[in-house]
Amino acid sequence: MNPETVATGNELATLRGRRILITGGTGLIGSALLPYLHERGCDLCVLTREPRAARQRVSLPVRWVDHLGALGSDDTYDTIINLAGESLAEGRWTEAKKRRLFSSRLDTTNALLAWVKRAQRKPDYIISGSAVGFYGSRSTELLTEADTGRASFGHSLCAAWEDAAEQFAATGVAVTRLRFGVVFTRHGGAFAQLRKSFDFRLATVMGDGCHYCSWIHINDLLSVFEFLLTRPVEQRLVGVVNATAPEPLTYRELARQLANAKSALTTVHLPPWLLRLGLGEMADELLLQGQRVLPARLQQAGFDYSYATFNRALDDLL
Repeated sequence: MNPETVATGNELATLRGRRILITGGTGLIGSALLPYLHERGCDLCVLTREPRAARQRVSLPVRWVDHLGALGSDDTYDTIINLAGESLAEGRWTEAKKRRLFSSRLDTTNALLAWVKRAQRKPDYIISGSAVGFYGSRSTELLTEADTGRASFGHSLCAAWEDAAEQFAATGVAVTRLRFGVVFTRHGGAFAQLRKSFDFRLATVMGDGCHYCSWIHINDLLSVFEFLLTRPVEQRLVGVVNATAPEPLTYRELARQLANAKSALTTVHLPPWLLRLGLGEMADELLLQGQRVLPARLQQAGFDYSYATFNRALDDLL
């Protein structure tokens, strides 16, 4: 399914004219979200460190700024979507890398907050990114937004980012902290890495494969943004919202379904020591541990998934 064809004609009008300030607009999620929102008639401004490179990559009539000081006092935006943050999955988690992971999220969020405080007309809503890594390693325990986190680097990072975002509430801005699962898309990201060996008919499982992956198809995630943005003010889903599919699966089951789809000839388990040797601490938190997360609030609010099961998602992803 093409993201531009997700909504009906009537739904396309619901976001028309919405002025949205976006950070992280050139990342995996942001690069899909920009055309999706543009198609729905939104007026978009994107904060990025490299506007010239962004213009070359994204051929949309989007306003690009490299600092918030470029926005005048008469520049007003209804909504902020805050996705800025260096990728966790690129490179070993050295101490320098960890500092960058924190600063890339907190510095941008704090700068946005300072801008909102001095703005003549403030946005009334912010959707700020986070991740299911907030919950820490939780084995087979079913988790919803009501559950707390468990100590880990990922938890510390997500908690600090969410705490920074929650400061917007004191200025009168409604805050949704959106905890992303692993985002599956045809274009790069985790799924591209997951399927590499399967293209050669070799199924690989990380560790014993008994840990869970809480995932979401990119098209459903785009629809989640629209669902949140178009809800009446009194029905906004403020606070934490898990952006995951309703069917978290173990990595062993993910591999089995992908192996069936790709007609894999054999299965290989990658031992934990090998993954740790290559990736260090990142291997433990991203590849050998997981969370079994349910999108309780989205389901209670009536969100309709196009890809509720991994098998359904595979039909599109492959």
